[in-house]
Amino acid sequence: MSCRLLRSFLDVTAERFGHAFLNRVVQQAGLSVEWLEDANHWVSSVWLERIAVAISYHVTGSPTIPPYEHPLWQHWRECGWANVRPHSMGPLWPMLFALGNPLQVYEASAKMTTRGSRTMTAKLIRSTSDECTVRFTLEPGFQDWSAACWSRIGFLEGVPTIWGLPLARVEHPVCIHDSACPGQYCEYVVHFTPRSRHRWQRLAAMTGGGAALGLATGALISDAPALCGALGLMSGAMIDGWLRYLQQLSHSREDASRLSEQLDIADHRYRDLVRERQNLTHALLLNRKIAGYVTRDVLEDLVANPEGDIELGGVRTDAAVLFVDLVGFTARCETESPELVVGVLNRFFATVDPIVHSNGGVIDKRLGDGVMAVFASRTAAIDADTLRRSAVRCGLEVLAAVAEIPDTHRTSGHLQVHAGLAAGSLVQGNMGSDVKLEYTVIGDVVNLASRLQHAAEPDELVMDADCWQAARDLVPIAEQCDLHVKGRARTVAVVRARIATWKSGASAAASATSHNPV
Repeated sequence: MSCRLLRSFLDVTAERFGHAFLNRVVQQAGLSVEWLEDANHWVSSVWLERIAVAISYHVTGSPTIPPYEHPLWQHWRECGWANVRPHSMGPLWPMLFALGNPLQVYEASAKMTTRGSRTMTAKLIRSTSDECTVRFTLEPGFQDWSAACWSRIGFLEGVPTIWGLPLARVEHPVCIHDSACPGQYCEYVVHFTPRSRHRWQRLAAMTGGGAALGLATGALISDAPALCGALGLMSGAMIDGWLRYLQQLSHSREDASRLSEQLDIADHRYRDLVRERQNLTHALLLNRKIAGYVTRDVLEDLVANPEGDIELGGVRTDAAVLFVDLVGFTARCETESPELVVGVLNRFFATVDPIVHSNGGVIDKRLGDGVMAVFASRTAAIDADTLRRSAVRCGLEVLAAVAEIPDTHRTSGHLQVHAGLAAGSLVQGNMGSDVKLEYTVIGDVVNLASRLQHAAEPDELVMDADCWQAARDLVPIAEQCDLHVKGRARTVAVVRARIATWKSGASAAASATSHNPV
């Protein structure tokens, strides 16, 4: 139930028992009065039952809910009457008033109950000009309690007061809470005074009173009592007409002012919603664009903790770093147009990126015609050999995939890359300043992988010995050697793997597996 409908309950409870009592029972039920006063909040049917138990306990002293006939439930009946007050209904009041008569409100209320409730449906069964039958049926699996039934009775009784009519009279022939014969639904027969009959009754009372006054005056001071009676009748009708006109004028002004106020509120809210939607759309489009510039892991961290501060620094971890670079890119830039060069680069990146991601790597950065990919764990400890094996598989798959891209610029007939791979300890984290941040990795492993990439031949992957040991079954046939690397005093044990070597080794491993299944 919307807290907007609880406003009358809070007012009536505070008027009858006091604000201290209201705060006590609301807190005992698990909420606060301040929370309930926010019309944008909702409460569950379970909480409504809790508040009924709390009030019953503080009034009767019994921890159990009293029977249906107990006088305590008249409080909820009064709350039902208060539900049709203008300040309780808010913007709904002028809308219901505009319907013109109680019958239309009963029908509209039944439809709104069905649309706005998950626990109950309501339906107008039959109706005449001064009577209608409304049926409330619970959905399977839900329960009703006496407070809700008495609140419905109070609301049905109070509807005619929207137009200044007397309270309706409600009969309740079928009730879920009937101790002798409980029904499957609650049915209410509502007897009310139509607005047209009320106006004629008032006119008859005014004219009759005027005629009686005229006849009495004529009998006392005149010999023409009939004439005085006629004048009194006309005076009564005129007075009723003027009173009705002044009353309608006052109501019209109040209604116009109230409707104008609600329209202003709705207009402001509509503008706020439009502005909100524009901001959300703008943020969504911006996030989609930014997502392409941020690595997947970093983006997931930002989404998981959007309000967290970004701290500079990093953590030490074990990782593998792969560098892949196009062969002959400088010569291509000298002989081809920039548009053709960009097209080749995009085809190259479109081939490499999915392979990196499918093997659990992250594109750390692009280096002109090259890619730097990192294979590391940021959320859980993963075995170092697993990271190395994934990096080796990624490098070999990149060599094979790029070799399938045709290239008329080279004599080989396809694009060529050289790749370098190294693994070890490094630091990963946020580097930079408040002006520009970058999530990257720093360490000697990065430098070594870059040097190995420069030492590789076209269509070749040069990896350190640790990486090859973790993935020997992927590259059983390879060239092992010691390599002099710039910036290092000692040679580095490396393994050179080419496309042909890898393919033949992979075929041999597959053949061995088919003959000797594990």
